[in-house]
Amino acid sequence: MDEVAFLEPWSLGDAIIAASVSRCMNIPVSLFINSKFAQLIQRLLIDYPHVKVVALDLDYTKRGHGRLFLSDLKKIQPHAVNFSAVYSIRGDFRDYLIGKKLFPSSTMRFSGWLGFAARRLTILNSVLIYFKTKPVNRYQLWLDLCKLDGAKWRELYKPIQNQPNQSPTVLLHRGAQWRSKVYPFTEPLAEMLGDNQIPVVLGYGPGDPPPESRQPTCFLQTENILSELQKYSLVVTNDSAPMHLAAFLRCRVLSIANVANLQEWLPPQVDCLVSASMPLGYRPKPAYLTDTEISDWPPVEIVFNKIFQIMNVTPHDQSGSTNHLSY
Repeated sequence: MDEVAFLEPWSLGDAIIAASVSRCMNIPVSLFINSKFAQLIQRLLIDYPHVKVVALDLDYTKRGHGRLFLSDLKKIQPHAVNFSAVYSIRGDFRDYLIGKKLFPSSTMRFSGWLGFAARRLTILNSVLIYFKTKPVNRYQLWLDLCKLDGAKWRELYKPIQNQPNQSPTVLLHRGAQWRSKVYPFTEPLAEMLGDNQIPVVLGYGPGDPPPESRQPTCFLQTENILSELQKYSLVVTNDSAPMHLAAFLRCRVLSIANVANLQEWLPPQVDCLVSASMPLGYRPKPAYLTDTEISDWPPVEIVFNKIFQIMNVTPHDQSGSTNHLSY
């Protein structure tokens, strides 16, 4: 029987996207990802034994280490398994060369070249925007590359209401490895929800400072994040791995975006609010992949109103009236 490899040794979000599509393949798949995420992805794919998670650590994929690509290419050795094909949607020539070195006898099936180039060439990105060429969603790139039925795959993302142990509580997760992608008004939003009698929990992960809030908090890490996300009626996060995880787990999700075009990353069945200045093309704002705090996020009141709309409840007003906020 044929066996294929998915090459995605980059971020956790990228690994989740590849894992999402790999479960719909009708042949064995080896999913090559960063070892930091292997345990978590294996747990996500526990019901899909035809997918094998394989650790692949490359220095050039780490934060701020792109210059180490040549040393990676030099030291890497061919893999023991000869796959019929190797898939990747990043359009990154470095991944292609690594794939050829790892799997010299395999057919390379790569896509995403236009998006990769547009993210790095301002003039190409501007031309695409001028001609109203929208970025192709990364999930869709995988589906197209693997020639899979998107309708059947999207069925796997329909949110499940009243999951076991689920409470009528909103989880607010700032998320993101980079501060430029962090929604800066999480604490005020939590206070506003709490004042309107909507139970709320503030989630934070390794490396994040504990939220400063009167509301309950939850420390999320590899060991507990899957079970924790499934406890809540709604997960509110930014464009980050928790967004992809919560959607994979069929939670209701609201994503808040600013620094990059969310259309390229948004999972199916996920609600979103985006900044008016969100980039239209493939190229993100200059602060992307930095720890610079950026402005022009959707205001707290707008996010608050959207949460109530999704949860189909009416804001509580001390005076007895409803919908007391004006937008």
